[in-house]
Amino acid sequence: MENFIKSTLMTSVLFASLTTDAFAQSEPNLHLSTIVNASAVERVAPQYPRNVALVGGEGWVTLSYIINEDGSVASPIVEDSSGQKGFERAALRAIKRWQYSPATKDGKPIKQCKNSVMFSFNMSDAEEGASRGFVRSYRNINNLLDESKLEEAKEHIDKLAKKGRWNRYEEAYFNLVKARYFQLTAEPRQELEAHKGIIWHGKDIVKSELYANALINAIKLQTQLQEYKGALKNHKKLMELDGQDTYKSAVQPVIDEIVALIADKSKMLVIAAEIKNDDVWTHALVRPNFAITEVSGALHTLEVRCDNQFSQFKFAENMQWNIPKSWGECNVLVFGEPNSSFKLIEVQS
Repeated sequence: MENFIKSTLMTSVLFASLTTDAFAQSEPNLHLSTIVNASAVERVAPQYPRNVALVGGEGWVTLSYIINEDGSVASPIVEDSSGQKGFERAALRAIKRWQYSPATKDGKPIKQCKNSVMFSFNMSDAEEGASRGFVRSYRNINNLLDESKLEEAKEHIDKLAKKGRWNRYEEAYFNLVKARYFQLTAEPRQELEAHKGIIWHGKDIVKSELYANALINAIKLQTQLQEYKGALKNHKKLMELDGQDTYKSAVQPVIDEIVALIADKSKMLVIAAEIKNDDVWTHALVRPNFAITEVSGALHTLEVRCDNQFSQFKFAENMQWNIPKSWGECNVLVFGEPNSSFKLIEVQS
């Protein structure tokens, strides 16, 4: 099994130097500090879950984490995944064993606070394309959707999900039919997750038009759900595509609206949030200040993970957190009891 099973990873580490007082310096030497990013010493690949491997399952997991002053990894969190809990557990176990040469500021070890990694679980001998059984089920579900038989379509979607044997091609097209179903049932959150599953596989798995269409749908849904940072990132992916000018021009008014909204100091961004079963809710901030109100349930702590700062707080309702510009881009993580709901309000300085 080990001879043909492989897991790969792609790492993205973001880090910024502190320059808050750069323009206040009167001395000729304006240098503030020298920051050297952490570098990997040991990165352990995750073990492929045996039960998933036996049915040919493939998938991916994206984690965020902190690198401590001693080079160890702390506070890993699942940011996104293809949905298989086995892959998520394997990724979390592996990253806890990683070791870095720590980041330094003027030669002294410091924490590196905003890091992310994607683990890709692929079978090296997996067939390209879909099995006959998958194609039959896929066509059957689409026919049911054509006939507006939504309950029956949902039964077949659930049945297909339980069958297993997921290679990347099958997973991409399974997400395609799920996105169509959730669009017809007006479930934007679930539809967005399905489009994310298509986007992750990229235009090498699905046709470029389908990939571009998934990006546009994701951008519109992320705007509706106020995930503005994600919408802007997907727009960047769309603009990097060759051609697809029709898609690019179609979504530009939405992007212009997002940029104007973020810059408008007279308007607050109010995001309705709910903690699901995994006890944490995450959000990419687009403004430097935020507050949490209208809490139903129990919230315990929150973390602010920025390019070069990590802070943890006990939760306090109706308190405003103000993030210095020098911290860079930030994500907020709210921890609490499952099914707790609240509103996060982003405001300009």
